[in-house]
Amino acid sequence: VYGVDVDDENGNVWVTNTRQNTASVYSQDDLSLVRQFEPGAVPHPRDVVIDQARGRAYMSTSFEPQLEVFDINTLEQLDPIEITSTIRRSQFGARSADLDIESGKLFSVSISTPEVAVIDLESGDVRVLQVGRLLAGSDSAYDREEGLIFVVGQGSDNLLIVDEESGEVLHDVPVGANPLSVTFDPVGRLAYVAVRGADRLTVVDTDGQIVANLDGGSYPNQIRILGDGAVYAINKSRGEDDARGDRISRIRPAAE
Repeated sequence: VYGVDVDDENGNVWVTNTRQNTASVYSQDDLSLVRQFEPGAVPHPRDVVIDQARGRAYMSTSFEPQLEVFDINTLEQLDPIEITSTIRRSQFGARSADLDIESGKLFSVSISTPEVAVIDLESGDVRVLQVGRLLAGSDSAYDREEGLIFVVGQGSDNLLIVDEESGEVLHDVPVGANPLSVTFDPVGRLAYVAVRGADRLTVVDTDGQIVANLDGGSYPNQIRILGDGAVYAINKSRGEDDARGDRISRIRPAAE
């Protein structure tokens, strides 16, 4: 399992079975299996995000030019969202899936091209923005207030801050080796980046300034802000005796 999200209305947990190219649905009550999709149903899925308002689950496909779509009420697979690269003879690789519920926009960064897709879930419109110095894009986050997209490149070791409307790269911030994940705190107005190769969580403001570097444990993998206003990060381990591995970190602003 690489990706996980919850459908609270139906009482289910959705996960991606990444190396089997498929997905599963479990009951929140006892984690019994509700639906196992066939191997090959979703090519190398990484992220899954639940859209309660539209009754959908969206899954990234890592190296393919589409996001897979499921009906969370009937548990049926629907037509995918196709993403076409704007770069000649190139294929968009939908590495990530990030949903902004209020705006109804879904974002996906490409692992194979320096691009990020912006999908309007109401109209079905798909815009693909070229974002300059990005290698092996891994994740994105969105600031609805200023219309900013935050994109990390695990091959270019940077965080890009992009104007959603124009596609202009406003800031290119070096954050260290192999950043894998990014999230945005709309209250604190800060982006948090999980920098796997540096064992740290780097905090960047909307002007592209690094304001903090925090201990991320060994190999920080993913970082998200949740409804309680705290930022949560998970990491992996260097081995069974690694005291800094396999943990969940919770980050809150220090009391003033």
